[in-house]
Amino acid sequence: MLVAVAVALGLAGGPLTGTADAAKAPKSVVTLTPFTSNITARLGVRPIAAAPVGEKGSMMRAAPGLQGVRRLPMSHPNGPDIETLIRLDPDLVLSSPNWRTGTPKIRSQRIEVIDGWEPLRVNTVSPAVRRIAKKLGKTAKAAKITKAIDAGIKKARAGITKRPKVLMVLGVGTNTTAFLPNSWGGDIVGYAGGTLVTAGLRAGFAEGTPGSFAPLSDEEVLRRDPDVIIVVPHGNDDQIQQAKDTFANRPGWASTRAVQSGQLHIVDSERLLQASDNPGAVIEWVRRDLLKNR
Repeated sequence: MLVAVAVALGLAGGPLTGTADAAKAPKSVVTLTPFTSNITARLGVRPIAAAPVGEKGSMMRAAPGLQGVRRLPMSHPNGPDIETLIRLDPDLVLSSPNWRTGTPKIRSQRIEVIDGWEPLRVNTVSPAVRRIAKKLGKTAKAAKITKAIDAGIKKARAGITKRPKVLMVLGVGTNTTAFLPNSWGGDIVGYAGGTLVTAGLRAGFAEGTPGSFAPLSDEEVLRRDPDVIIVVPHGNDDQIQQAKDTFANRPGWASTRAVQSGQLHIVDSERLLQASDNPGAVIEWVRRDLLKNR
């Protein structure tokens, strides 16, 4: 399953302010992704429950407003346990395409669900913040957040001169599934100065995100000969370890420029599989530590 988190949110102390929509804002919200969880917390909303964010050595950082809240597990493909969700009795669930299978069950409980606001590309992060802020009656606070996001992206891209060829792989099982440019991770690589070696590949389907991944044989990897290979392990703990073992010394990749130059990276999955509320930091990390593109 794609890594995701869920947060049941209640209003921070005091009335909502900042827009004419404040009076209509939901009084409790459940968010099903790291992005929506962090953004709602940064908007001043205090979570009352959350799945683990930034734990087990993850490079994903939780917003300060998520500290000390109850953890709410997620399960593929539906997302949160419906009985738990009913007991929480939220006014609104901010979901994503990853959990869309569970949307009808949630809506059957007369709970409002929005599953189309999760950013899938870097340039949709700030618009998503503004949508969430408006829904929560926090429009005034959104301006400061989006200004920082946009400035961070601009700073992370400054002075790029190299365009290394990059293969980014979703580490599930033993098959090579490549990120396409329209995926979140692929878009991050592009912003960091990399050029994905996936031109011309036919899009496939992976984990609820159609059209963002494509199968790739070892022979094709050799033919495209990337300068950098990034493997993003995905799944449960045992599956992640299997993926690391499989791709760390894959015989079919041994003669690529990436492996020959020590540019095969197996990385933390969360920041490259789904949206971040600080995309500039993710771009900077990929550019500096993975692409060596200074």
